[in-house]
Amino acid sequence: MKNIKIKLFSLLALLSSTFLYSAPPNGNIRCEWDYAPTEVTNVVFRLYRSTDAVNYTVLTNVVGSTNVDLVVTPGKNWFYVTASNFWGESTPSNIASTPAAPNASGNLKTTKLP
Repeated sequence: MKNIKIKLFSLLALLSSTFLYSAPPNGNIRCEWDYAPTEVTNVVFRLYRSTDAVNYTVLTNVVGSTNVDLVVTPGKNWFYVTASNFWGESTPSNIASTPAAPNASGNLKTTKLP
């Protein structure tokens, strides 16, 4: 399982958080982050996703928890998380991504058979 940590600095409560993405072999992933336990019930976490690292959309909103299990589409996926409350939405965390598809092997050759 591959772990990638991302720091999230919340402008809402000035708390630091860690965003962690874990990729099990079946293609499902768990995104989880650290946040002050007393603040978790007061915020909505927004998980954003992109398939091109440019155009991000809200994939899901998470309330009362600091993790979410997802089924992702094949190919590269990029994620970031924010925290929101009455005062607004925090700046985005750093970006975590699922692994890219493997590179093609090289030196493919054809040989004429007798």
